Amino acid sequence: MKNETLSGLYSIRAGMSLISQMHDDILAVKGEVDSQVSRIDALEKEKGTMQTQKDDLNKELLNAKKDLRVLEQPSTKSQNERDQKKFNEEHPFGCLFMIIFAIVALLATLLIGVIVFTLILRTSFPVWYAVVVIAAMNIFAFVGLIIYIVLSLRSDKKTLEYYRKKDIQKTKNMITELEKSIEDKSKELNKINMHILSAYEQRINLEQSLINTKNEKLSEAGKIYETMKGNFSGILDSRDWQNVDLIIYCFETGRAETLKEALQIVDKERQLNTLVSSIAYATSIISQEIRTNMEKISRDIRLGLGRLSSQIDKQNTLLQHISNDQKGILQKASDTAEETRFQSALLSKIDVSSHKLAEDMDYMIYRKKQL
Repeated sequence: MKNETLSGLYSIRAGMSLISQMHDDILAVKGEVDSQVSRIDALEKEKGTMQTQKDDLNKELLNAKKDLRVLEQPSTKSQNERDQKKFNEEHPFGCLFMIIFAIVALLATLLIGVIVFTLILRTSFPVWYAVVVIAAMNIFAFVGLIIYIVLSLRSDKKTLEYYRKKDIQKTKNMITELEKSIEDKSKELNKINMHILSAYEQRINLEQSLINTKNEKLSEAGKIYETMKGNFSGILDSRDWQNVDLIIYCFETGRAETLKEALQIVDKERQLNTLVSSIAYATSIISQEIRTNMEKISRDIRLGLGRLSSQIDKQNTLLQHISNDQKGILQKASDTAEETRFQSALLSKIDVSSHKLAEDMDYMIYRKKQL
Protein backbone atom coordinates (compact mmCIF):
# COMPACT_ATOMS: atom_id res chain seq x y z
CA MET A 1 0.00 0.00 0.00
CA LYS A 2 2.83 2.38 0.90
CA ASN A 3 4.68 1.63 -2.35
CA GLU A 4 1.51 2.18 -4.36
CA THR A 5 1.00 5.53 -2.60
CA LEU A 6 4.63 6.56 -3.27
CA SER A 7 4.19 5.51 -6.90
CA GLY A 8 1.20 7.83 -7.21
CA LEU A 9 2.95 10.68 -5.36
CA TYR A 10 6.03 10.50 -7.61
CA SER A 11 3.73 10.32 -10.63
CA ILE A 12 1.98 13.49 -9.44
CA ARG A 13 5.34 15.20 -9.11
CA ALA A 14 6.37 13.96 -12.58
CA GLY A 15 3.15 15.31 -14.12
CA MET A 16 3.56 18.66 -12.36
CA SER A 17 7.16 18.77 -13.58
CA LEU A 18 6.05 18.19 -17.17
CA ILE A 19 3.44 20.95 -16.94
CA SER A 20 6.09 23.23 -15.39
CA GLN A 21 8.35 22.49 -18.37
CA MET A 22 5.56 23.54 -20.70
CA HIS A 23 5.23 26.73 -18.67
CA ASP A 24 8.98 27.30 -19.16
CA ASP A 25 8.63 26.68 -22.91
CA ILE A 26 6.01 29.43 -23.16
CA LEU A 27 8.10 31.83 -21.06
CA ALA A 28 11.15 31.10 -23.23
CA VAL A 29 9.31 32.11 -26.42
CA LYS A 30 7.77 35.08 -24.60
CA GLY A 31 11.28 36.08 -23.52
CA GLU A 32 12.39 36.00 -27.17
CA VAL A 33 9.46 38.24 -28.11
CA ASP A 34 10.30 40.70 -25.30
CA SER A 35 13.95 40.66 -26.31
CA GLN A 36 12.98 41.41 -29.91
CA VAL A 37 10.75 44.28 -28.77
CA SER A 38 13.67 45.71 -26.76
CA ARG A 39 15.93 45.34 -29.81
CA ILE A 40 13.43 47.21 -31.97
CA ASP A 41 13.19 49.99 -29.36
CA ALA A 42 16.99 50.28 -29.28
CA LEU A 43 17.16 50.41 -33.10
CA GLU A 44 14.41 53.04 -33.24
CA LYS A 45 16.29 55.11 -30.65
CA GLU A 46 19.53 54.77 -32.61
CA LYS A 47 17.68 55.76 -35.78
CA GLY A 48 16.25 58.85 -34.09
CA THR A 49 19.69 59.93 -32.86
CA MET A 50 21.24 59.41 -36.27
CA GLN A 51 18.39 61.24 -38.00
CA THR A 52 18.93 64.22 -35.68
CA GLN A 53 22.65 64.20 -36.51
CA LYS A 54 21.84 64.10 -40.21
CA ASP A 55 19.39 67.02 -39.85
CA ASP A 56 22.06 69.06 -38.05
CA LEU A 57 24.54 68.31 -40.83
CA ASN A 58 21.99 69.41 -43.45
CA LYS A 59 21.54 72.71 -41.60
CA GLU A 60 25.31 73.23 -41.53
CA LEU A 61 25.48 72.40 -45.25
CA LEU A 62 22.72 74.90 -46.05
CA ASN A 63 24.50 77.67 -44.14
CA ALA A 64 27.83 76.81 -45.76
CA LYS A 65 26.28 77.03 -49.25
CA LYS A 66 24.78 80.42 -48.39
CA ASP A 67 28.19 81.66 -47.24
CA LEU A 68 29.78 80.36 -50.44
CA ARG A 69 27.25 82.18 -52.63
CA VAL A 70 27.99 85.43 -50.80
CA LEU A 71 31.75 84.94 -51.12
CA GLU A 72 31.55 84.15 -54.83
CA GLN A 73 29.37 87.17 -55.71
CA PRO A 74 31.06 90.12 -57.56
CA SER A 75 32.53 92.71 -55.18
CA THR A 76 30.15 95.44 -54.08
CA LYS A 77 30.53 98.41 -51.82
CA SER A 78 28.74 96.70 -48.98
CA GLN A 79 30.79 93.54 -49.50
CA ASN A 80 34.02 95.55 -49.54
CA GLU A 81 32.97 97.25 -46.34
CA ARG A 82 32.16 93.86 -44.86
CA ASP A 83 35.53 92.45 -46.00
CA GLN A 84 37.33 95.50 -44.64
CA LYS A 85 35.55 95.16 -41.34
CA LYS A 86 36.39 91.47 -41.21
CA PHE A 87 40.03 92.23 -42.11
CA ASN A 88 40.22 94.88 -39.40
CA GLU A 89 38.80 92.43 -36.89
CA GLU A 90 41.35 89.81 -37.89
CA HIS A 91 44.21 92.35 -38.08
CA PRO A 92 43.40 94.97 -35.42
CA PHE A 93 46.95 96.34 -35.33
CA GLY A 94 47.13 97.19 -39.07
CA CYS A 95 45.13 100.42 -38.92
CA LEU A 96 46.65 101.40 -35.59
CA PHE A 97 50.11 101.03 -37.06
CA MET A 98 49.21 103.36 -39.96
CA ILE A 99 47.88 106.03 -37.56
CA ILE A 100 50.95 105.82 -35.32
CA PHE A 101 53.25 105.97 -38.35
CA ALA A 102 51.48 109.10 -39.64
CA ILE A 103 51.76 110.85 -36.24
CA VAL A 104 55.43 109.90 -35.85
CA ALA A 105 56.21 111.07 -39.39
CA LEU A 106 54.58 114.47 -38.77
CA LEU A 107 56.29 114.90 -35.42
CA ALA A 108 59.65 113.94 -36.93
CA THR A 109 59.13 116.46 -39.72
CA LEU A 110 58.28 119.21 -37.23
CA LEU A 111 61.31 118.33 -35.08
CA ILE A 112 63.64 118.42 -38.07
CA GLY A 113 62.06 121.71 -39.15
CA VAL A 114 62.71 123.25 -35.72
CA ILE A 115 66.33 122.09 -35.80
CA VAL A 116 66.83 123.47 -39.30
CA PHE A 117 65.12 126.74 -38.37
CA THR A 118 67.42 127.14 -35.33
CA LEU A 119 70.54 126.46 -37.39
CA ILE A 120 69.52 129.01 -40.01
CA LEU A 121 68.93 131.67 -37.38
CA ARG A 122 72.50 131.19 -36.16
CA THR A 123 73.88 131.79 -39.65
CA SER A 124 73.68 134.66 -42.05
CA PHE A 125 71.01 133.00 -44.23
CA PRO A 126 67.73 134.91 -44.56
CA VAL A 127 64.78 133.68 -42.49
CA TRP A 128 62.73 132.87 -45.54
CA TYR A 129 65.33 130.18 -46.32
CA ALA A 130 64.23 128.39 -43.16
CA VAL A 131 60.56 128.79 -44.06
CA VAL A 132 61.16 127.37 -47.54
CA VAL A 133 63.16 124.45 -46.20
CA ILE A 134 60.57 123.61 -43.53
CA ALA A 135 57.72 123.92 -46.04
CA ALA A 136 59.56 121.68 -48.50
CA MET A 137 60.17 119.09 -45.81
CA ASN A 138 56.50 119.12 -44.74
CA ILE A 139 55.38 118.82 -48.36
CA PHE A 140 57.81 115.94 -48.86
CA ALA A 141 56.61 114.22 -45.71
CA PHE A 142 52.95 114.74 -46.63
CA VAL A 143 53.46 113.38 -50.16
CA GLY A 144 55.40 110.43 -48.76
CA LEU A 145 52.60 109.71 -46.28
CA ILE A 146 49.98 109.84 -49.03
CA ILE A 147 52.03 107.46 -51.17
CA TYR A 148 52.43 105.10 -48.22
CA ILE A 149 48.70 105.14 -47.48
CA VAL A 150 47.84 104.48 -51.14
CA LEU A 151 50.30 101.58 -51.30
CA SER A 152 48.98 100.25 -48.00
CA LEU A 153 45.39 100.37 -49.25
CA ARG A 154 46.37 98.55 -52.42
CA SER A 155 48.17 96.00 -50.31
CA ASP A 156 45.07 95.66 -48.11
CA LYS A 157 42.93 95.04 -51.16
CA LYS A 158 45.25 92.26 -52.27
CA THR A 159 45.26 90.87 -48.76
CA LEU A 160 41.47 91.02 -48.61
CA GLU A 161 41.23 89.23 -51.96
CA TYR A 162 43.65 86.60 -50.73
CA TYR A 163 41.61 85.99 -47.61
CA ARG A 164 38.39 85.97 -49.63
CA LYS A 165 39.74 83.26 -51.92
CA LYS A 166 41.03 81.40 -48.91
CA ASP A 167 37.57 81.58 -47.29
CA ILE A 168 35.98 80.35 -50.54
CA GLN A 169 38.27 77.32 -50.65
CA LYS A 170 37.76 76.66 -46.95
CA THR A 171 33.98 76.82 -47.38
CA LYS A 172 34.12 74.51 -50.42
CA ASN A 173 36.16 72.00 -48.41
CA MET A 174 33.63 72.24 -45.60
CA ILE A 175 30.77 71.62 -48.05
CA THR A 176 32.55 68.56 -49.45
CA GLU A 177 33.11 67.16 -45.95
CA LEU A 178 29.52 67.86 -44.93
CA GLU A 179 28.14 66.20 -48.07
CA LYS A 180 30.30 63.13 -47.42
CA SER A 181 29.16 63.01 -43.77
CA ILE A 182 25.52 63.29 -44.84
CA GLU A 183 26.01 60.53 -47.39
CA ASP A 184 27.58 58.31 -44.71
CA LYS A 185 24.70 59.04 -42.33
CA SER A 186 22.21 58.18 -45.06
CA LYS A 187 23.92 54.83 -45.64
CA GLU A 188 23.89 54.12 -41.90
CA LEU A 189 20.22 55.08 -41.70
CA ASN A 190 19.43 52.73 -44.59
CA LYS A 191 21.21 49.90 -42.76
CA ILE A 192 19.31 50.65 -39.56
CA ASN A 193 16.01 50.74 -41.49
CA MET A 194 16.83 47.32 -42.93
CA HIS A 195 17.63 46.02 -39.45
CA ILE A 196 14.38 47.48 -38.11
CA LEU A 197 12.38 45.92 -40.95
CA SER A 198 14.03 42.56 -40.32
CA ALA A 199 13.46 42.92 -36.57
CA TYR A 200 9.75 43.63 -37.10
CA GLU A 201 9.47 40.56 -39.34
CA GLN A 202 11.19 38.43 -36.70
CA ARG A 203 8.91 39.89 -34.04
CA ILE A 204 5.82 38.94 -36.06
CA ASN A 205 7.17 35.40 -36.51
CA LEU A 206 8.02 35.13 -32.82
CA GLU A 207 4.60 36.43 -31.77
CA GLN A 208 2.94 33.86 -34.03
CA SER A 209 5.26 31.21 -32.58
CA LEU A 210 4.24 32.34 -29.08
CA ILE A 211 0.56 32.01 -29.97
CA ASN A 212 1.13 28.54 -31.42
CA THR A 213 3.26 27.46 -28.46
CA LYS A 214 0.72 28.76 -25.94
CA ASN A 215 -2.18 27.06 -27.71
CA GLU A 216 -0.27 23.78 -27.96
CA LYS A 217 1.19 23.77 -24.44
CA LEU A 218 -1.93 25.03 -22.67
CA SER A 219 -4.07 22.44 -24.42
CA GLU A 220 -1.66 19.63 -23.62
CA ALA A 221 -1.22 20.83 -20.01
CA GLY A 222 -4.99 20.88 -19.57
CA LYS A 223 -5.26 17.27 -20.79
CA ILE A 224 -2.42 16.14 -18.53
CA TYR A 225 -3.93 17.92 -15.53
CA GLU A 226 -7.39 16.47 -16.06
CA THR A 227 -5.92 12.99 -16.54
CA MET A 228 -3.78 13.37 -13.41
CA LYS A 229 -6.75 14.61 -11.47
CA GLY A 230 -8.85 11.63 -12.57
CA ASN A 231 -6.12 9.11 -11.73
CA PHE A 232 -4.51 10.47 -8.59
CA SER A 233 -7.14 12.50 -6.73
CA GLY A 234 -7.98 9.26 -4.90
CA ILE A 235 -4.39 9.18 -3.61
CA LEU A 236 -3.93 12.91 -2.95
CA ASP A 237 -6.42 15.72 -3.46
CA SER A 238 -5.23 18.19 -6.12
CA ARG A 239 -5.37 21.01 -3.56
CA ASP A 240 -2.53 19.26 -1.69
CA TRP A 241 -0.31 18.65 -4.70
CA GLN A 242 1.79 21.70 -3.83
CA ASN A 243 2.81 19.81 -0.65
CA VAL A 244 3.72 16.57 -2.39
CA ASP A 245 7.47 16.93 -1.71
CA LEU A 246 6.92 17.12 2.04
CA ILE A 247 4.51 14.18 1.89
CA ILE A 248 7.00 12.06 -0.09
CA TYR A 249 9.72 13.07 2.39
CA CYS A 250 7.57 11.89 5.33
CA PHE A 251 7.06 8.52 3.62
CA GLU A 252 10.69 8.08 2.53
CA THR A 253 12.09 8.95 5.99
CA GLY A 254 9.55 6.88 7.94
CA ARG A 255 7.93 9.89 9.57
CA ALA A 256 4.58 8.70 8.23
CA GLU A 257 3.23 5.27 7.33
CA THR A 258 -0.07 6.48 5.93
CA LEU A 259 -1.18 9.45 3.86
CA LYS A 260 -3.28 10.66 6.78
CA GLU A 261 -0.21 10.85 9.03
CA ALA A 262 1.72 12.72 6.32
CA LEU A 263 -1.10 15.24 5.87
CA GLN A 264 -1.19 15.81 9.63
CA ILE A 265 2.51 16.73 9.50
CA VAL A 266 1.72 19.11 6.63
CA ASP A 267 -1.06 20.77 8.65
CA LYS A 268 1.28 21.14 11.63
CA GLU A 269 3.92 22.84 9.48
CA ARG A 270 1.24 25.11 8.06
CA GLN A 271 0.13 26.14 11.56
CA LEU A 272 3.73 26.92 12.48
CA ASN A 273 4.14 29.01 9.27
CA THR A 274 7.06 26.82 8.25
CA LEU A 275 5.36 24.93 5.45
CA VAL A 276 7.20 26.62 2.56
CA SER A 277 10.63 26.21 4.15
CA SER A 278 9.80 22.61 5.10
CA ILE A 279 8.80 21.85 1.49
CA ALA A 280 12.06 23.42 0.27
CA TYR A 281 14.04 21.23 2.69
CA ALA A 282 12.06 18.16 1.67
CA THR A 283 12.76 18.96 -2.00
CA SER A 284 16.52 18.97 -1.38
CA ILE A 285 16.29 15.59 0.38
CA ILE A 286 14.10 13.79 -2.15
CA SER A 287 16.12 15.25 -5.04
CA GLN A 288 19.11 13.33 -3.69
CA GLU A 289 16.90 10.25 -3.33
CA ILE A 290 15.77 10.54 -6.95
CA ARG A 291 19.36 10.98 -8.18
CA THR A 292 20.75 8.02 -6.30
CA ASN A 293 17.81 5.64 -6.67
CA MET A 294 16.31 6.69 -10.01
CA GLU A 295 16.24 3.11 -11.30
CA LYS A 296 14.28 1.89 -8.25
CA ILE A 297 12.00 4.95 -8.29
CA SER A 298 11.42 4.44 -12.02
CA ARG A 299 10.19 0.93 -11.37
CA ASP A 300 7.97 2.15 -8.54
CA ILE A 301 6.34 4.90 -10.58
CA ARG A 302 6.26 3.11 -13.96
CA LEU A 303 2.80 1.75 -13.23
CA GLY A 304 1.41 5.18 -12.37
CA LEU A 305 3.16 6.90 -15.26
CA GLY A 306 2.11 4.16 -17.67
CA ARG A 307 -1.53 4.50 -16.67
CA LEU A 308 -1.27 8.26 -16.90
CA SER A 309 0.49 8.37 -20.29
CA SER A 310 -1.78 5.74 -21.87
CA GLN A 311 -4.88 7.70 -20.87
CA ILE A 312 -3.42 10.84 -22.36
CA ASP A 313 -2.72 9.05 -25.62
CA LYS A 314 -6.32 7.84 -25.78
CA GLN A 315 -7.25 11.46 -26.43
CA ASN A 316 -5.16 11.36 -29.60
CA THR A 317 -7.59 11.14 -32.57
CA LEU A 318 -4.91 9.41 -34.66
CA LEU A 319 -5.47 6.17 -32.74
CA GLN A 320 -9.15 6.21 -33.65
CA HIS A 321 -8.49 5.65 -37.36
CA ILE A 322 -6.11 2.66 -37.44
CA SER A 323 -6.45 -1.11 -37.01
CA ASN A 324 -6.30 -2.81 -33.64
CA ASP A 325 -2.89 -4.38 -34.40
CA GLN A 326 -1.41 -1.07 -35.49
CA LYS A 327 -3.09 0.63 -32.55
CA GLY A 328 -1.46 -1.82 -30.15
CA ILE A 329 1.99 -1.29 -31.63
CA LEU A 330 1.64 2.49 -31.65
CA GLN A 331 0.10 2.50 -28.18
CA LYS A 332 3.02 0.53 -26.76
CA ALA A 333 5.60 2.78 -28.43
CA SER A 334 3.70 5.89 -27.40
CA ASP A 335 3.39 4.70 -23.79
CA THR A 336 7.14 4.12 -23.63
CA ALA A 337 7.82 7.56 -25.09
CA GLU A 338 5.43 9.21 -22.66
CA GLU A 339 6.97 7.40 -19.68
CA THR A 340 10.40 8.60 -20.78
CA ARG A 341 9.03 12.11 -21.19
CA PHE A 342 7.54 12.17 -17.69
CA GLN A 343 10.69 10.73 -16.12
CA SER A 344 12.83 13.26 -18.00
CA ALA A 345 10.63 16.09 -16.70
CA LEU A 346 10.91 14.68 -13.17
CA LEU A 347 14.72 14.75 -13.42
CA SER A 348 14.90 18.20 -15.04
CA LYS A 349 12.78 19.71 -12.24
CA ILE A 350 14.46 17.72 -9.50
CA ASP A 351 15.64 20.82 -7.59
CA VAL A 352 12.40 22.75 -8.00
CA SER A 353 10.03 22.56 -5.04
CA SER A 354 6.52 21.19 -5.42
CA HIS A 355 5.29 24.60 -4.22
CA LYS A 356 6.89 26.26 -7.28
CA LEU A 357 5.69 23.47 -9.58
CA ALA A 358 2.15 24.04 -8.32
CA GLU A 359 2.48 27.77 -9.07
CA ASP A 360 3.54 27.03 -12.65
CA MET A 361 0.66 24.56 -13.01
CA ASP A 362 -1.74 27.15 -11.64
CA TYR A 363 -0.67 29.58 -14.39
CA MET A 364 -1.10 26.91 -17.06
CA ILE A 365 -4.55 25.77 -15.89
CA TYR A 366 -6.26 28.70 -14.16
CA ARG A 367 -4.33 31.87 -15.06
CA LYS A 368 -3.72 31.39 -18.76
CA LYS A 369 -4.42 35.05 -19.62
CA GLN A 370 -1.51 36.19 -17.46
CA LEU A 371 1.02 34.28 -19.56
